[in-house]
Amino acid sequence: MTLADVMTPHPIAVRAAASVRDALEELEGGTIRHLPVVDEGLVVGMLSDRDLRPWRNALQAVREGAEGAAEEVLARPVRAFMRTDVLCLDVSRPIVDAIDVMLDFKVGAVPVVDNDRLVGIVSYVDLLELLKTELSG
Repeated sequence: MTLADVMTPHPIAVRAAASVRDALEELEGGTIRHLPVVDEGLVVGMLSDRDLRPWRNALQAVREGAEGAAEEVLARPVRAFMRTDVLCLDVSRPIVDAIDVMLDFKVGAVPVVDNDRLVGIVSYVDLLELLKTELSG
């Protein structure tokens, strides 16, 4: 089995120039916790819900009518907050490679690329679903 068999294809991603507010709004639904950051289709960074947690209150304050510092932080580009030491794996790599990356680097998701372009993401949830299927079947 390869990453193509387990990844979530066409993941939600944000551009490096997107605002913190844009990223928070993508994560707001609660169904995703990891957000690849791309520049012209290439992965240049990664954000997690934990990376942006300090600014959730700022977003709520702005929605409630507050102005000033909260608006300024939310307008900043995500490139100021993203992690840039992101390991991507090719779509044809075996699933165990993603597990190794997650365990070795203590991350919850790995971007999946094809010809260096983002095509998917594999998270610990994807791997647990695969394990559950394998154990049930």
